[in-house]
Amino acid sequence: NGNVESDGSRLTMQVDSAMSAGSLHGTLGVTLGGAYEVTSQIGVTQLDLDPLISGVLHLNALTGHSQVDGMFALSGALLRPDTLTLKASLSRIAFDYEFVKLDNAGPVLFQYDHNGIRVEQANLRGVDTDFRVSGLARFNGDHALDLRVDGKVNLRLFGAFVPNLDARGPAQINAAFGGTVS
Repeated sequence: NGNVESDGSRLTMQVDSAMSAGSLHGTLGVTLGGAYEVTSQIGVTQLDLDPLISGVLHLNALTGHSQVDGMFALSGALLRPDTLTLKASLSRIAFDYEFVKLDNAGPVLFQYDHNGIRVEQANLRGVDTDFRVSGLARFNGDHALDLRVDGKVNLRLFGAFVPNLDARGPAQINAAFGGTVS
């Protein structure tokens, strides 16, 4: 469902959607002219992350449903894609992979743009797991990588990224990943 309004110089759309898994509500505004400046505020509730996790991240050992609640803000110019920025403030993330269930402790804050992704705050908890992630990964220019992971992690999670790894139990991790993506 949605409403569309225009005053001749700006188009504003109200979006309300109840999906089979979750809901989406928000506004999208576009300036009609120039570089077509866009602003949006989208709130999601119990949005199903399983297709994203399976399709984009290629992690296929989901053992439960993964969901997110939060706010997303998009801004920039449609005719200048390098100016588009997505900011997220997620109040709830639930992730279930290989029988390791993770939930956030506090808001998860990140920003994504053409340069890369910056995680300002993320704290995930579960059985044998309580870790924080922060930092950035750039996709262009110097492809800089500056990520920090601190806390306790269930080693079973690493099986998602390392084929044929059979590891279990908690491990204390205080790691900094720096340099370039390559």
